[in-house]
Amino acid sequence: PTSKEDSTKRKSQVSSMQSSLSLPALIKCQIIIYGRGSFHQGDIIYACELLHGDDNIRNVETAWNHQLGVVVQDGYFNTCIGQIQGMGFIGASRLLGFLGLCQN
Repeated sequence: PTSKEDSTKRKSQVSSMQSSLSLPALIKCQIIIYGRGSFHQGDIIYACELLHGDDNIRNVETAWNHQLGVVVQDGYFNTCIGQIQGMGFIGASRLLGFLGLCQN
């Protein structure tokens, strides 16, 4: 856990970065499925917080309110890593906005 001072400092930094974005920015991300599941082009990427070493979502209601981006490539099985993977894009300002909401 971070101290209150560190948390305030981080929120200030995130806010500063978010306000400095003059143009919309996208971040390319690799999506990997651990365990069962699938995803398809057009699926929405949501922010959620996972417990360390656990697949349980800590706060589902909050997670579904933070849409970050979209999947642009269907999931496919990668034989090199033995998992399903694909590609998506998330908005930089949306990611920074979500990071500003994180407590720890």
